[in-house]
Amino acid sequence: MKVLYIVPQGPPGTASMIFAHSEIDRIAASGVTTEVLSFRSSMRPDVLYNQIKSIRSRIRQFRPDIVHAHFGTITAFATVIAAEVPVIITFRESDLNHSPTDGWMSPLRHEHELERRAFHIQHPIRRV
Repeated sequence: MKVLYIVPQGPPGTASMIFAHSEIDRIAASGVTTEVLSFRSSMRPDVLYNQIKSIRSRIRQFRPDIVHAHFGTITAFATVIAAEVPVIITFRESDLNHSPTDGWMSPLRHEHELERRAFHIQHPIRRV
């Protein structure tokens, strides 16, 4: 089995998304072939377009069985648009709770579209 992970890119020099990378390491240790694509989260149309192209290109090169997007925000949105293979989305804490700064990409506003297009959506934390 091959899994392509789409993980938001943190600021340079930080240990950003350590929990996602730890999960990926554990999955790889079990014998699954993994690859990680760092996703530059941006609402700018030109950046988003290039990120979608990058995901498609990596899928063509790596040929995964599944694509796993971390966070149900712009990362998941771009992944389900780009992927022609099953997609798993892991929602974490901040992407489950609506914030006024979310704008048009509120995960709650687009969750039905993600659920329609994604293979499986994983909700490890419940809304409070």
